[in-house]
Amino acid sequence: MESIVKTKIRPVKNMETALYIYWNYPEIGNKEIAALFGLSGTATLARYKKIARQRMDEKGVECRGFACVDTATAFEAWGIDVGDLENRLIKIQRLKQKNLIKTDFAVDV
Repeated sequence: MESIVKTKIRPVKNMETALYIYWNYPEIGNKEIAALFGLSGTATLARYKKIARQRMDEKGVECRGFACVDTATAFEAWGIDVGDLENRLIKIQRLKQKNLIKTDFAVDV
């Protein structure tokens, strides 16, 4: 029996960045994962990639490069709901257009 990696997945750092990465990169590596979650440690990045690779193995998904993981499968493994992010971003954009929220407001997670 293969061990399952137990790691608490952080929330994405920025919805726009997450959607940009999802839609622009079929495969992602350390640079994109670090930008997605605001990570800096190589050990943490390796754990996140291991979680994604386990899901890729379950689904029979392969990557061209050994240093990368499949983006869609990684997002699924990390519990990132792309549809929900898109809906939230649309809502925020509508609120900004109506001047109901500040345009530069951000909270560090």
